[in-house]
Amino acid sequence: MHSENVFKNSWVTIQDESNQWQIAFPHQPVQMQFELSETKTLKVYENPFQEGVLLLIDVSDPSMNEDVLEPQTFERLFYSDFIQRIFYEPKLFKAHHHYEHQFTTIQGHSALQFSFTYQEREKNRLIAGFALVKGHHLYIPLYLANKNQFDPSLLQYFIQSLKFH
Repeated sequence: MHSENVFKNSWVTIQDESNQWQIAFPHQPVQMQFELSETKTLKVYENPFQEGVLLLIDVSDPSMNEDVLEPQTFERLFYSDFIQRIFYEPKLFKAHHHYEHQFTTIQGHSALQFSFTYQEREKNRLIAGFALVKGHHLYIPLYLANKNQFDPSLLQYFIQSLKFH
């Protein structure tokens, strides 16, 4: 089943005026915010649905730059800033994930396309998305689903809805 066909006509566009971006989700996302340090903030916009969850992660840090897109640097940051705060069993993820990546561009910005596969509750899971830096923000739109239910067109639609003003 292609989730994108179910949702794309009724997606909800959200925007963050102060950071000048917008993105569409199937439904209104839940927002969480974590203060990682005095200067570093993690915002997570999460939208679960039957086949998985779409997320936009926004890491704000005055020292943020494109060096974070170096694959090993990104993998470490993704685990320490996101997985450890959101996942129920982060150590299991760290010990048993497979990471793939390649460089690309999104709207003229250098980006890292990535995927993580891992096993959770005897199911093969897939996290796929993109990471890009704009200003002092690292943006990570991603899609998490059971590997056998993963719909690449849904991720593509989500990524294409990300706009910077």
